[in-house]
Amino acid sequence: MLEFRGDGTVHLMRYAGNGQDWKWNIEDATPVLSQPQPGTNRVEFDAAPLGSAPTIKIQFRLLDKDWKAVSASKVLDWKPS
Repeated sequence: MLEFRGDGTVHLMRYAGNGQDWKWNIEDATPVLSQPQPGTNRVEFDAAPLGSAPTIKIQFRLLDKDWKAVSASKVLDWKPS
C-alpha cells in the first residue's frame, strides 16, 4: 500500500496482518512523491523490497477521512522493470 500523508510524505507499506487484522509494516523503499504537472502525482520508489514477483497486482483507491473507499481503479497488472 502507498500511504500519502497530508504533509507531502509517502510510505510504501506491506500487509502484515492476518485476515481482518489490518496490520501494515513500512518498507524501506525510500518513496519520493512529486507533481510533474497539476493533477498528476508521481511516486518513485525502490521496488527491491517487493521481491522478485514478475507481475504485481495494483489498484488505486481514494479514501475519505473515515478510510471508506470513495472511488477505485480497475485492478491492474504491474511489471517492475
